[in-house]
Amino acid sequence: NGHGGWKHPPRGALKYKPGRKLARIIRMLDGTCRFTGCQKPSEDCEIDHIVPFNHADPMAGGWTIESNLACLCKEHHDLKTRGIIRVEMRCNREYWIDTRAGQQARTKPAVRRKRRVA
Repeated sequence: NGHGGWKHPPRGALKYKPGRKLARIIRMLDGTCRFTGCQKPSEDCEIDHIVPFNHADPMAGGWTIESNLACLCKEHHDLKTRGIIRVEMRCNREYWIDTRAGQQARTKPAVRRKRRVA
């Protein structure tokens, strides 16, 4: 249901746009667009509500919380919005993708390595 097991929405969950801190966390966790094989950096991606946010009744839709947000580049976000792909988040941020053609894929967040300062 996009509520992440919460009975009551945590702070900021009923606002469509994630706050800067939450957006930074999502981008850090995902690293890239979550679509299979896409390497677009998370900084260049949109933050998507996996279970759509309900603007008319935010309590009823997917909340703006870590477990309901993922990075998708514009192209793949548009495919999801148009219903060409369907996604769900599982434990450990595993992201499942189903296409209308019946294909299924699973992705895990990209691993980011810290750059060493010389």
